[in-house]
Amino acid sequence: MTDHWNQLVERPNIWKAPLRPSPEDITHFQSQLLPGSRTLLLGVTSELQPFAQVAVDNNRKAVEANPGLAIFADWADLPFEAEFDAVIGDGCLNIFQGTPELFFQQMKKVLKRPGRLILRIFTAPEEREEVQDVLQAKEQMGFDAFQLRVTNALANPFVSVQERCRAIKPVWDHPNLEIYQGSNLVYYHPKISQLPPFDAIRWSSSYELAERCPIVTWYF
Repeated sequence: MTDHWNQLVERPNIWKAPLRPSPEDITHFQSQLLPGSRTLLLGVTSELQPFAQVAVDNNRKAVEANPGLAIFADWADLPFEAEFDAVIGDGCLNIFQGTPELFFQQMKKVLKRPGRLILRIFTAPEEREEVQDVLQAKEQMGFDAFQLRVTNALANPFVSVQERCRAIKPVWDHPNLEIYQGSNLVYYHPKISQLPPFDAIRWSSSYELAERCPIVTWYF
């Protein structure tokens, strides 16, 4: 994995909402989990750890920082089969380095029947914004919201981290851009209409661009 994730493990508070879930988001996650659910967490998002018995991450620093909870594994080849009542995650579909189809196949593999997949997803608006319009509107929002909005405008529905950085840096050379140097990741930012049919969707309202960050639930 790239230094991008190593730095985020070392600097866990560098992101704020909308790039991290808010207390309101956590309430939505909790409302979708059934009492007594055995739950798998994708990644090591600290706000979601209280709901999970196991977390899976492919960054060794993240695993080492969360002993007793996290194991080292790849979301594209999860080492479980029909073991969990629920899978939860924040932005996991967006950062998965494979096809969306493979992501959902793996989630179905690890879930018991019935099971629930509950994800906060960074979605792009149904009508795509012009990149230049977003860049010119930077004074209207905080940097984390600006990053997300630029990513939405560039994604079709995929965009590389480096392409996003090249677009942002000339207009807002924020220190946080340094963490992405050398990153080779590609992000996926689908429209809600591009997601597989889902069973529940909830939005928060307590932070910038919350309307683009729904908590979506699938029942399998």
